[in-house]
Amino acid sequence: MAKPPPVERFRISCETDVTSLGPVMSALAKVPGLIITGNELIEEVRSFARNQYTGHQIKAEDFLTDWLPDHPEFKAKEAVEHFRANGRNDGACYKALRTLSANGALRKLGEGRYSTLAAKRQPKKEKPVAGPKKERHAVNHRDFMLRTASRNHGRFNTNWMKEQFTKDDRIPGNVSPTIAVLMKKRLIKRVGDSEYVLTAKKAAPKKTDKPAMNGKAVEVEVAANG
Repeated sequence: MAKPPPVERFRISCETDVTSLGPVMSALAKVPGLIITGNELIEEVRSFARNQYTGHQIKAEDFLTDWLPDHPEFKAKEAVEHFRANGRNDGACYKALRTLSANGALRKLGEGRYSTLAAKRQPKKEKPVAGPKKERHAVNHRDFMLRTASRNHGRFNTNWMKEQFTKDDRIPGNVSPTIAVLMKKRLIKRVGDSEYVLTAKKAAPKKTDKPAMNGKAVEVEVAANG
């Protein structure tokens, strides 16, 4: 018995977006002899490539050199942060530091600190010449304040006392610390906003030649010749 001749057929796969699906399906259905046997929905999640470029057009040492004019002295971590902010890695930064140090463009100051040659050639700032030292006063600030206040009826305020310090060639800034010391010793007290008065000292008891035994001391008259 002879075999029947083979039947030939085709299976077609095609893709289209969701907005064009209706018109495409309609067109395929109108093709004579074409039977649509099924369809499949394909979902794709696209993402941006993180590292689109594996290299940089500007070499690391040149990139660091362009940064140096605004940073004559810097720490290594500051340069690393600059590299990171521009998509460069830490290793490239440290390699650039070594390269520039080797060719003399950078000078290492210490652990993790660098400076440019321009910074090295900058003239050192001259120290300001100290003015003549003021002569020490024979009377300290505390005694001066107490004496000055006593001549002003025992009262004074901070601003007035600063004027007296200035007139006596004393630094007005020493008034407040002196007031604090006198208040701690209870030699003055505050009576208002920046107003002070002297406090009365207790008089020391007078010494007698002989202590009173029973009642008042008896005065003894001594003869001139024994």
